[in-house]
Amino acid sequence: MIIKEGYKDLLLEDCVVALGVFDGMHLGHTALVKRTVELAKEHGLSSVVLTFDIHPRMILRSTTEKLSLLNTLEEKQSIIEGLGVDYLVVLQFTKEFSMMTAQTFIKKVLVNGLHAKYLVVGRDHRFGYDGSGNDATIDDYSKKWGISVEHVPGLSINGVDVSSSRIREMLSCGDVEKANAFLGRNYSLSGKVIKGKGLGHVIGFPTANVELSDKYKIIPSDGVYAVEVFVEGKRFIGMMSIGNNPTIESDSTRSMEVNIFDFHDNIYGQEITLSFVKFIRHLIKFDSVTDLSEQLALDKQDVIAFFDKCSDL
Repeated sequence: MIIKEGYKDLLLEDCVVALGVFDGMHLGHTALVKRTVELAKEHGLSSVVLTFDIHPRMILRSTTEKLSLLNTLEEKQSIIEGLGVDYLVVLQFTKEFSMMTAQTFIKKVLVNGLHAKYLVVGRDHRFGYDGSGNDATIDDYSKKWGISVEHVPGLSINGVDVSSSRIREMLSCGDVEKANAFLGRNYSLSGKVIKGKGLGHVIGFPTANVELSDKYKIIPSDGVYAVEVFVEGKRFIGMMSIGNNPTIESDSTRSMEVNIFDFHDNIYGQEITLSFVKFIRHLIKFDSVTDLSEQLALDKQDVIAFFDKCSDL
């Protein structure tokens, strides 16, 4: 896959373009991109995914304080590449760009820039200044310049629409298994291992304290999780605690700590990736550190049993 910044000077011939923010690259998004690749192959054209360097809400909202994203641009690129796309075109979303009308966008970007012959969009897709590009106007403007539009219907699982907002709600409730089902893969985040207070060593469960690499990535709700941990490309399993350590800590600082099973390397300063597999339990304030240690031993047994069961399937 070739990644291009901006739509100018691509020297593309006719192509099929998928347009979207694609925050999450969930099952609905992957279905749309797969259809784009399929359509391009049917007509002997190049497949192009057109997206943005940042989420438009980072520009359009007055504050980004509560903004929570399901994937970084790098994660999005990796997933899209795995779907067999020829070109990923990343547009810089600025205040000035947000003022472009849908009609101008189609003419300037899709027609003159990309030479699009087909446009693939999701259900109720909107773009252009003040959302002026809706299903009807997209069809009208595209037809004017000879672009065929295909609207890919949304997906649902057990009667629930697959959407980024739904997945964010699930993660905010700690329901990572359901979120993973909607994503089509395990939700993950990456971060740098930083120095902690070393209390994990004291109670027999040393942890790597993780500082999130992208502050806008959503962190699942407080609790203990079964996770896969990737260190320099190698996979380990472990249990992760998210929260303020109510038994030991006296402040309200929220932290992410992972106890990596059968792992003893010094990885301070390294970036690791955490893949959330199962919610184990809510955080509890125990009467003593001994009680906490005993519970962690039980948690570890549960996590190991879960992964053993998965490996037998």
